[in-house]
Amino acid sequence: LRRLTFTGENITGNAVGGRQDLADVMALAESSGLAVDVRPVALEDADAVLDDIAAGKSLGRSAIDLRAG
Repeated sequence: LRRLTFTGENITGNAVGGRQDLADVMALAESSGLAVDVRPVALEDADAVLDDIAAGKSLGRSAIDLRAG
């Protein structure tokens, strides 16, 4: 997270829809046979995730799980 503070980078989430909309889309994807790649990560691992994204090693989405850690 240090990089976000000092470089001005930011994290953007979905701007449309709520939790139920997301649950509906995930259910639709699953019922259609689509693979949804979401990797939950602990907050303390956020810097490593940003490094993976910058290096092109991140596929799908990473979501910070504030309950983890």
